[in-house]
Amino acid sequence: MKILRLFILLLPLMLAMPLAAERTYYVLDGGQGLRGRSVLQMLQLSDGRMVVMTESHVNIYDGAEFRSVAVDTSAAEPLEAYYGHTHLYVDASRRLWIKSYRSVSCLDLTALRYVRDCKKQACVSCFDDMFVDSEGGIWTVAGGDVVSADTGVRLCMPEGGGTVQDIDVKAGRAVIFTSGGYACVFSLSSGKCEGMTAAYDSVTARKYERTSLIVKTSDGMFHQIRTGSGCSIFQTFNPVTMSWKRHLECGYLLHTLIAGDGGMAYITTPEGYIAYNFGTSGRLVLRELRLPDGTRLTTGINTVCSDREGGIWLGTYNRGILYLPPLSGVFDMGESNVPLTPVLISVMIHGRRIEAGGGMDVDAPYLDRLSLDYEDNSVAFCFSPMKYVHPRSVCYRYRIIGLDGVWHTADADSDGMLVDSRGLLTLSFVDLAAGSYVLEVMASSRFGVWNGGIRRLVFTVAVPWWRSTEAIVLYVLLFVVSASTGVWVYIKAVRRRVAREGREEMLLMRIRDLMEQCNRNESSVRVVLVDNGHGDEKPDMSGSEMDFLDKATRIVERHIGDTSYTVEQLSREMCMDRTGLYRRLTAILDKSPQMFIRSIRLRKAAEMLSRGGTTVTEVADATGFSSSSYFTKCFQKEYGCRPSEYAEKKSMQ
Repeated sequence: MKILRLFILLLPLMLAMPLAAERTYYVLDGGQGLRGRSVLQMLQLSDGRMVVMTESHVNIYDGAEFRSVAVDTSAAEPLEAYYGHTHLYVDASRRLWIKSYRSVSCLDLTALRYVRDCKKQACVSCFDDMFVDSEGGIWTVAGGDVVSADTGVRLCMPEGGGTVQDIDVKAGRAVIFTSGGYACVFSLSSGKCEGMTAAYDSVTARKYERTSLIVKTSDGMFHQIRTGSGCSIFQTFNPVTMSWKRHLECGYLLHTLIAGDGGMAYITTPEGYIAYNFGTSGRLVLRELRLPDGTRLTTGINTVCSDREGGIWLGTYNRGILYLPPLSGVFDMGESNVPLTPVLISVMIHGRRIEAGGGMDVDAPYLDRLSLDYEDNSVAFCFSPMKYVHPRSVCYRYRIIGLDGVWHTADADSDGMLVDSRGLLTLSFVDLAAGSYVLEVMASSRFGVWNGGIRRLVFTVAVPWWRSTEAIVLYVLLFVVSASTGVWVYIKAVRRRVAREGREEMLLMRIRDLMEQCNRNESSVRVVLVDNGHGDEKPDMSGSEMDFLDKATRIVERHIGDTSYTVEQLSREMCMDRTGLYRRLTAILDKSPQMFIRSIRLRKAAEMLSRGGTTVTEVADATGFSSSSYFTKCFQKEYGCRPSEYAEKKSMQ
């Protein structure tokens, strides 16, 4: 009987012994890219990545390496009612909320940048405290009221319960834990309080009123650790029966808590961590942990987190992270068979990694669509299975719709070395043609068992600019403009040719008339009259007018080669003033004296050109023109053709 009693007393400890100290804890630190050695808090994202908060950085582990974002104190806003230590939440909009002593900041995980004026993201510009429930909903606390930032439901806290310290939801109900040790249950549909119960009396409440940390398990229970001044309590609340169960009270601080569906809870303390069995109430305090190099870590455990495979992540004060796999040892080949959905962890274009803000709008794990320039058609995608136990054993299948669309499989032992020893799959595509593609990737712990989700990425390679729709439209417009311009130029050329031919025909007719006049040796007066447009008709002039014109013509012909001969000289030789000469000539010929002199000169020039043997310059000098260019201008105006053309036409007669 004594042996039986001893066995019963030692049974809880024996049940906890499989978790004992001889298990090996693997170290994750700066070698994997962890920034900062003091781990303040950890959590696992829905896609399997681990978020590790250190004193200097927010680190995100993707199964291969840590990516870090430095702590930005300028992005923090005051949170007057929060007096606890670092606490991490992730809301439904993929934002990481970081609560520290009396402050809060928000990191947008999709873009890996801090959100400025983060309180507005909670739809309330002023609140004293805030929480994110296990379903991603944001709750704010101000003036004793608790408000859902997503639905607007307002929960009015009963008086005397203390300040709000934790919130979570379950089956249409909100459970609120207060500094007075109370659990208040509200209906989310009506906003009314359905019940309120205390975990202990008012004296004990004052002892543990400092901080609260709760963990909800799948059975609907809320497990809580509360702390006071150098002391802590660990207990469980059942929202169905509105009852509490106390597990542990101690004279030291309990830091963080995880509780899984396997009936175990793990609680960190300054001296190590506690493994607690809910079924037997047995507990084991692990103060000494064995590391892979054979050394032992005796103190310094600050926070604990579990992953979906059952692995335990311990954050230390100065040694980074210690990882305890769920299997019995490193040579255990068993599998957890957790459904896997691979995560896209990087995109490389021509061997260069692109990230959010440097070529992509969002970080790779959240990337659903990617547009590539036609020159960026050599691209590689790297996927992680988010499996921390034996990652090398992961197998993949993938296909790309737009190429062959056929499912292909790969693992670490396949040809092509697509999967490395860390279980990372790298798919490279070179010189992709312009078009749209859909890449689908699956992962599994066992070959042929594809029970996880499909990671789908749609990406497009743009056509070259010269083949784009805009370019084609531009080509059409250019063709239309060119064709229109060509037609216009052709029509204009035809019109010019017709006009030129008409002018040439008229020129030939005038030259023919002029030549006939010269051949008939008509008088100079007759030539002048013909040039004046009277033709062969007899002008209606008196004998005195004919004598006047004949005299004036003979005078001008005597001075035909004198370039300085002027109207004043002509008027003197005609024994009349300039005004009288002007009136007489305009009355008879409708020409000014200057035009009369020029007509005589041009008529003489035409005679000389018709005889040939002289150049245009010689003719211009002989007929009193100051320059050949001025002579050409006057001749063309008078006879409708250039002197050279007149001479050419004459030679062809």
